[in-house]
Amino acid sequence: MISVIVPVFNVEKYLDRCILSIVNQTYLDIEIILIDDGSTDSSSVICDMWEQKDNRIKVIHKKNEGVSIARNTGIDAVQGEYVYFVDGDDYLENNAFEKMYNIIKKYDVDFVYCGFNQIDSIDRKIYDETSKSNIRKKEEVLDEFFEQNITKTLMYPPWNKLCKAQIVKKIKFNNNYKIGEDVLFNFMLLDESKCVYFLNETLYNYIIRKNSAMRENFSSKKFDYVYAAYDIENICKDKYSQTLYEKSHFWTFCHNMVIVRNILLNNMQKKYFENYAYFVNYLKKNKKECYKKLSSKKRIEFIVILYFPWMITKLKKFF
Repeated sequence: MISVIVPVFNVEKYLDRCILSIVNQTYLDIEIILIDDGSTDSSSVICDMWEQKDNRIKVIHKKNEGVSIARNTGIDAVQGEYVYFVDGDDYLENNAFEKMYNIIKKYDVDFVYCGFNQIDSIDRKIYDETSKSNIRKKEEVLDEFFEQNITKTLMYPPWNKLCKAQIVKKIKFNNNYKIGEDVLFNFMLLDESKCVYFLNETLYNYIIRKNSAMRENFSSKKFDYVYAAYDIENICKDKYSQTLYEKSHFWTFCHNMVIVRNILLNNMQKKYFENYAYFVNYLKKNKKECYKKLSSKKRIEFIVILYFPWMITKLKKFF
């Protein structure tokens, strides 16, 4: 059985389509766990209505604590052998579970990645992400986790993977982070796996909303992504090769650059002075080993944000 975990928070406009895409799957042996995370719109009522319609649906109502705790609540309730996450404003192709289940059974992999479509709020497909269909060993995939390529884009979300429940239950989501918790979760998922499968089909539809967590105005929550990167780097340092650790270290260094740049662009170095100073000191401390790996453009950016931060306000269009 596949346990489908759907965190729900104020998505009344999208929720029926999401649930309909799950109950209409060609693979029928599923349980659907809807986690109402303290919604203040009609999402709670919609969840309850669907629970009455389909005996495979279970609704858990809870106070609003964020998506990580909602997903972890769902994980605790899982009874299936496999787990799939769906966000309450997204939807699936109707054969998604059948295709992914057949792959995971045929090749005995720990989880399957599928491609996904990115769709805007008026249902226009912007583009899709896929990768070549093949089995990949953990070490190979980890090596690409830190690269700037399509495979990386497929690795980071929690919702394009059918996973063995026994692995998911080991790791869960870090509820201390508001952003970046999904990247950390997916790295730990790989860490606990032996081999995975990339399926070259777009089976998930991701809706891009203006008010999503990753697209909202800058706030201290953005720091969490860097803190999650530190966690991943530390895992690499403790468990993997020097080469992989160095890749993870450079990846973290680049995220520090992004956060410092964003603090400057938003003229908030005073508001977040302690954070700003911490991230700047990190860049200075690690300059020797990471600076030479930057592209020419990134080297210029590094020099500007570190030594001439006042120039950011004059050169905003270049950043």
